[in-house]
Amino acid sequence: MRKLFTMVLLFSLTSCVEAPKEAENVNIDYIYDAAYSSDWKMGDPNLSNIVLSLQKAAQENNYDKARELFHPEIEVWNGDGSIIKGLDALDEGFRGFIENYKIDLTPQVWMSIYSEKLDENWVLLWNYEEYKAPDDSIRKLFSQESFQIKDDKIIRVNQFQRDLVE
Repeated sequence: MRKLFTMVLLFSLTSCVEAPKEAENVNIDYIYDAAYSSDWKMGDPNLSNIVLSLQKAAQENNYDKARELFHPEIEVWNGDGSIIKGLDALDEGFRGFIENYKIDLTPQVWMSIYSEKLDENWVLLWNYEEYKAPDDSIRKLFSQESFQIKDDKIIRVNQFQRDLVE
């Protein structure tokens, strides 16, 4: 009898919980118009592995492996405001850094998003980064980076960084 009472009580409590609803198409009147797009949904989570593979290659000081992940028309908007366009400029800007610094990256959060209107896939990454230069100086920072993926390659990167103050 005790088991029956426990089961009935458990069923009663769990039946009061509403199941999650499927996402509905909702039109929202935003108070601003997005300059780029406000129409995003969750994207293919497998695309996150492209970005995570880039992180791994950088941490392993393997520039050639990292370079393979970039689209020939790569465009990087660096955290310092500079812009790199094309693989040759990428080589010039990053090869020495990746090959000569001890890089410690700790991804915190990542997610893939997709805009049907723009037909664009992006991966957003929040990261803790630590760089040890050949002269043993260390820079620690937090970053938020956006990676546009096209043809399974990274075609655009937007970096936002701030130094970690301890």
